[in-house]
Amino acid sequence: DGTTMPEFLGGPSVVLVGDGSTPYAFSVNSNHNTIRGFKFSSFGSDVGGAPIIVFGEYNLIEGNVMPNSIYGVVLQGDNNRVVDNLIGVMPWGAASANDSHGVYIRGSGNVVEDNVIAYNGGTGIYIPEDGSFNNNTFNQNSIFSNGELGIDINDNNFDIDPPDLLSVGLTEVRGEACRGCTVEVFLADPDPSGYGEGMTFLGSGDADISRDFTISYSTPV
Repeated sequence: DGTTMPEFLGGPSVVLVGDGSTPYAFSVNSNHNTIRGFKFSSFGSDVGGAPIIVFGEYNLIEGNVMPNSIYGVVLQGDNNRVVDNLIGVMPWGAASANDSHGVYIRGSGNVVEDNVIAYNGGTGIYIPEDGSFNNNTFNQNSIFSNGELGIDINDNNFDIDPPDLLSVGLTEVRGEACRGCTVEVFLADPDPSGYGEGMTFLGSGDADISRDFTISYSTPV
């Protein structure tokens, strides 16, 4: 826990630097661990790698700065949480890209929330095409300026369709989604795909039994 260091003043004071071929700083093979308050740089090689690779379950990755490596963080296990990290970006907002995806997931039941995921060479959050990695939750992340899509789940998460927007106003969105699904609304960062990336969170709501949702937000767009 890097936040326990006397030098920690709201940001990481413990910096772990690879030599450009070191595959990882932490390889987590057990459960119920916390990695918090570190800054990483230069982990991975041309065959992959990341500052943190998690194979276990119920681990918490929180409050770290993860730039300038191959991936930001890799989740190979289930039921882990990645919360409030800077992935591909420095605390003062400057780009410090990872070469590939920001968050790479090969597991189920993982939660990725309240992170800034930006400037990575690949996708912000990526799940490879498999179809068996389900129940992963992405909640109120700020995702922008990545080289590919903001989020790409391929055929995972039960292949849930994205919401259909029926009307968009200055302070309200109406649409349809899967029953009981939570829909989040963001101000988008445009990208070449034409879909945009969810940069600024505006509000959220749940689709009802008829699949309808209405989400209001106080910031006009």
